Amino acid sequence: MQNQSVFHIITVPRDKLFRAIEKTSEWMLLALGVMVFYDVVMRYLFNSPTIWALELSEYCLVFLAFAGAADLQKKKKHIKMDFFYKKLSRQTRYIIDLIIYLLTVVFSYILLAKSVQMTLIAYKYNSMSNSLLEVPLYIPYAIVPFGMGLLLIQAITDVVNSIKKLAGKEN
Repeated sequence: MQNQSVFHIITVPRDKLFRAIEKTSEWMLLALGVMVFYDVVMRYLFNSPTIWALELSEYCLVFLAFAGAADLQKKKKHIKMDFFYKKLSRQTRYIIDLIIYLLTVVFSYILLAKSVQMTLIAYKYNSMSNSLLEVPLYIPYAIVPFGMGLLLIQAITDVVNSIKKLAGKEN
């Protein structure tokens, strides 16, 4: 019972955060579409391209990719080849899932650590984008460790759930 309450303490705020990120991603995707549409209209109809749309749309895409990765992992919506997977026994599938989740933990930890370093270096040296906007690069760089931190939390949750399944404590 003690372990379930600790696990519950972690998963409830995580689920709320994922819902907030999902809503933010929906609005960001809408904003991305509007920005690109506006830029295309300005560029090709009025021969007056924007100086900001390309850069901001790139930052939106980075957010959508990295912040959405953990939510996709939680919902098990990542692309996977399951033709052979479905033919395996349930126990074998649990073992394969556990291995994949452990690899995801390692991958997301390494990417988290390196992206934190990159973000701190950009902050330390006050790096700016090479555009007229001159966005401080630590701001868009911070999206990567944020997303990888969320993915790491989700991957650890998946490892715990896989171990429970292998132990027969969860279906």
